[in-house]
Amino acid sequence: MEVAPIKAASTDSAVGVPAALDFLERGRRRILEAALDADLQSEAFSDGDRKLLELYSQRIARDLADELDALMKGQDESAARYIVSSAIALDGQEVLQLSLPDHALAPLVKSQMTKRRDDKLPLVRRSEALKRIKVTANGILGSTELSLEELQGVSVGDVLVLDRGLGEPVEIRLPGGRAALLRGKLCRSAGQISIQL
Repeated sequence: MEVAPIKAASTDSAVGVPAALDFLERGRRRILEAALDADLQSEAFSDGDRKLLELYSQRIARDLADELDALMKGQDESAARYIVSSAIALDGQEVLQLSLPDHALAPLVKSQMTKRRDDKLPLVRRSEALKRIKVTANGILGSTELSLEELQGVSVGDVLVLDRGLGEPVEIRLPGGRAALLRGKLCRSAGQISIQL
């Protein structure tokens, strides 16, 4: 079923008008066809069949009205400022017109809204929050400048002179960053090279 708005009329002339459910033109037949999964227009019916179909369509309308009554239960219809009318369609064909006071739609709208999440993480200090984030950093031992001609002549085993000695602090930078976030000391332990901050 699809619901499409038709209009929102002021209730100045309709104060206290209850919610209404009306079959549109050929709506009763379309609802029966949907319920029975049959094309009733091409069928030939006896008077008894027509009466049975009429009773069935009345039952469908009564069930829909009961649902509408349940929706409106406990609502003060005279408090409405607007009556909102919507067409209800089956397979793109309008079958019913539903008219409701505007305040009756509030619970329906609220039920469709996303619920507020109560499982937020508790507030913590910034330093605590940052502990949970993985960060990739580069340790800069030093740098040197080479011309293109010198770079073409570099091969495995060549020694490059850096702008700082091995005893000087290693700069820790974020990838692509120029400023040092931290400085550390180059260490060797069990055949591994590490940086002690």
